[in-house]
Amino acid sequence: MIILWLTLTVGSLSATDIVFTGGAGDRQAAIQFKMVGSELWITLRNTSLADALVPTDMIGGVFFDVANNPTLTPEWAKVDAGSCLLYPTDAGCSSPADPNIGGEWAYHQFTSGSPVGQQYGIGAVGLGFFGRADRFDTSQDLSIAGQIAIGGGDFSLAPKGDNPTTGNGGLEHNNPYIRYGAVFAFSVPANFDPSAAIGNVRFQYGTGFAEQWIPGAANVPEPGTLALIGAGLIGLGVIKRRAGRSRR
Repeated sequence: MIILWLTLTVGSLSATDIVFTGGAGDRQAAIQFKMVGSELWITLRNTSLADALVPTDMIGGVFFDVANNPTLTPEWAKVDAGSCLLYPTDAGCSSPADPNIGGEWAYHQFTSGSPVGQQYGIGAVGLGFFGRADRFDTSQDLSIAGQIAIGGGDFSLAPKGDNPTTGNGGLEHNNPYIRYGAVFAFSVPANFDPSAAIGNVRFQYGTGFAEQWIPGAANVPEPGTLALIGAGLIGLGVIKRRAGRSRR
């Protein structure tokens, strides 16, 4: 009964989240789509362990497709746990008192004419279509960066391994950045299953489509590993039962 419970539990978990990763040289990225209660949480991370030297080392956005094109309604955007803010004139990396970055990141769902092919996009840079009205938090005219629109490279994602004390030729200290990751929450249709619906991920670096982008490949989520363990336990149970019968 314990093995059956574990198998059923793992099966339900493995249907609710999926991770995509991509990389090219020192540029490495990951994105997780996970259901938390009735919300879809999307966690985007710049997982590179290299130092940021040029603007194209920063992740400015991500694009993806969702089967059957359901409506995703943005709820909030926050700095990811374990991440920090790199502000101009700040030699270090500070944990934000208010992790809300809803005024710095935007979301857009394309009904037609997507510039990259994917129908859904999240970005900290304008890229020619993310605007003030697309921000996660439009309740205030000024974001925490004191701006009223999405633009430039402000609040893009710097690598996890970035060293802010090196200055990187003034790169980080001319613009505010987030080191490592950000989380975005959406309300979604009932019974939404990310692992069955989401694909065709594109990690966008820099501030324009002409700059480097990296495709994302799906990874087996953590519950998948648990499923293998559960299957192994079932197999051991079968072997033990057979061995017991042979001794009778």
